[in-house]
Amino acid sequence: MAFSPDGRQLASATVGDKVELWDVKTGALVRTLTAHTESLLAVAFSPDGRQLTSTSFALEVSVWDAETGALVRQFGQKVRTLKSHPIDIAFAAAFSSDAHLLAVDSFRAGGVLVTDVQTGIVVRALTETNGAETLAFSPDGLLLASGFDDGTVKVSDVQTGALIQTLTGHTKKVSSVVFSPGGLLLVSGSADMTVKIWRRGD
Repeated sequence: MAFSPDGRQLASATVGDKVELWDVKTGALVRTLTAHTESLLAVAFSPDGRQLTSTSFALEVSVWDAETGALVRQFGQKVRTLKSHPIDIAFAAAFSSDAHLLAVDSFRAGGVLVTDVQTGIVVRALTETNGAETLAFSPDGLLLASGFDDGTVKVSDVQTGALIQTLTGHTKKVSSVVFSPGGLLLVSGSADMTVKIWRRGD
């Protein structure tokens, strides 16, 4: 599930092949989005709330207009191979702050693929981040944080694809990562029932 940035809508991935958009205040179902052929794995809003992405077991990645429900773009192995990197089962997805880039975890590609939303072309493959459970761009779009089953958090350089830092301290799966609005802090939440705050550059 994912909240819109303004907190007014909640997107949920069903066990079927649909994305459901709910009005948080009333609890009413606002819209059902259908374009996938198998069960969904992840949903995420763009920072401006105008777009929504969803991924599925069918190796598809869809980008939707969050206001109208229109399908803006769909790519992946069964729809379109991204450069030479086929999308595999993707458990995590995140937009950059300007919504121009979309990061998707891909087991088959061996890491996180950073794609251009408009063209569907992979601009960077972060090969040291295979198996990410959660992803987050820094506000300036220069860094990508990823959380893992082993309790680690990795920070990668989006422009070069290099792994900058591996943060350790959690004892169970990291299920959520997010940068502060200014980008100086990174927060991680874990199944070990702790939340850790990391300072950029530490």
